[in-house]
Amino acid sequence: MGKMHENYYEYLKSETWKEKRKELLEEADWVCFLCGGKATQIHHLKYNNLGDEMLGEDAEAVCGNCHKEIHADKIMEYGGYNLGYGSYGEW
Repeated sequence: MGKMHENYYEYLKSETWKEKRKELLEEADWVCFLCGGKATQIHHLKYNNLGDEMLGEDAEAVCGNCHKEIHADKIMEYGGYNLGYGSYGEW
């Protein structure tokens, strides 16, 4: 696993991420940007602003079902966003 991947997974375990995740979900009013259901997760669109993610640019609030669909490559694009990332997007 590359250094950026390791840093990302460490970041996801951090208090910084827990606080940022909550902030992003609150900013999205806990609404999934794909289906309008209750968002409980954050999907990263980019990885170059870890710790300073912006909703709509670096990440989106999603429900668990939509997040699974994104990662299963069943939803590849939405509203001009490329959501699928076989190579983990912009590392």
